[in-house]
Amino acid sequence: HAHMVFDDGCTVNLTASRISAKAERRMRLFQQDRYFSIDFAVPAAREYVAVPGAATEGRVREEVLDVRKGDELHAEIEAFLAAVLAGEAPPISG
Repeated sequence: HAHMVFDDGCTVNLTASRISAKAERRMRLFQQDRYFSIDFAVPAAREYVAVPGAATEGRVREEVLDVRKGDELHAEIEAFLAAVLAGEAPPISG
């Protein structure tokens, strides 16, 4: 588990577990009026936004975000190898 706070106030919690009753790979990002929850194992992402002036019940709006399914690391490695074989600069520099 890692907890990070950035200069602009954004707070991030990272959770990963290899030895546990429940396999888990999540990241949560907190801002002033909202937070994002990303589950890399599923994959799924949700945004929770505070509703200004709302009573205690229903004061947060939840939105399920679209998540592109695929192996991004594999795609990046393939693009790098294709660039090397073609003698071109890789699409990602670092």
